[in-house]
Amino acid sequence: MKNNYKLSFIIPMYNSSKTIIRTLDSIYFNKECFNYEIIVIDDGSTDESVNLVSEYKQNKEKNNLIIIKKDNGGVSTARNIGIENASGEYIWFVDSDDIIEKNALYVLEEEKAFDYDIFKFNYKIEKIPKLLIVKGPKIQKDLKNSFEKDYTFNSPCTQLFNCEFLKKNKIKYHEQLSYGEDFLFNLEAYSKTKNIKITNDYLYVYKKTKSSLTRDISINRIISKLDNVKNSYGKLYDYQKVFEFEKEKIELRIKNEIISVLRSIENENDFWRVIEETNVCKELNQTREELYNDIYKKNQLKRRLKRIMRVIFK
Repeated sequence: MKNNYKLSFIIPMYNSSKTIIRTLDSIYFNKECFNYEIIVIDDGSTDESVNLVSEYKQNKEKNNLIIIKKDNGGVSTARNIGIENASGEYIWFVDSDDIIEKNALYVLEEEKAFDYDIFKFNYKIEKIPKLLIVKGPKIQKDLKNSFEKDYTFNSPCTQLFNCEFLKKNKIKYHEQLSYGEDFLFNLEAYSKTKNIKITNDYLYVYKKTKSSLTRDISINRIISKLDNVKNSYGKLYDYQKVFEFEKEKIELRIKNEIISVLRSIENENDFWRVIEETNVCKELNQTREELYNDIYKKNQLKRRLKRIMRVIFK
């Protein structure tokens, strides 16, 4: 008999032994306003993550906690497997190092979240260990403006999606992308419906630690990300008529994403190599020297200032 779940939490997990229990607790500590399931998709972890979740399920007798194991293939493949296996009417993507607020499920009921194809809400960022909590910017209800220039819709974790709506419209993650895949998933979803509700209730908390801020800055990874910018944010052109996007703003958004990737390069030699092996000079309409001065040197100065401030206020 199929379980009558209202909501499926989908949690991709990779080497999350230090955080996954906290994530699960944040869901179970909510007052149970409706039936839900939690699907944890292990993406080939090599630590104790799977054992910890299995013990949690057994010790706490959580029959609605499902563990799916797969070979390592990235978060996009894990989320697609979650969508395929979800029994709930709605889907909420949660990352394995984040939490949901204590009143989140109650708010979903109060806001009638399950009446919509997409229910969008806000987030907080909690910086550890200093416990500095930063609230996300107010969400603009102008989808055109948001997709063109801000980052409100970059994450899948701050909205509920109707599962039947996703499957009917064949909306899933592009597994070949490693950058911008969340943005493209959201863009495709929002283009298929007007049955959307947006609220500024804070229901999701991103936990930012030193480990979660560590970036993969290998040269091949950077070059791959730059290619992915064209394949994800370049899709804005395909949706010009749907959202009435302006060509100039699309071009600016793509340029800003390229700059964001370049800013992640910390080594000077790596920066020059990326410039030489890609077309970023042409795409940003700047010389190599201009890019070096405007992006790398300024970014290094900001990093040094941040380090000084951390020492001063430690």
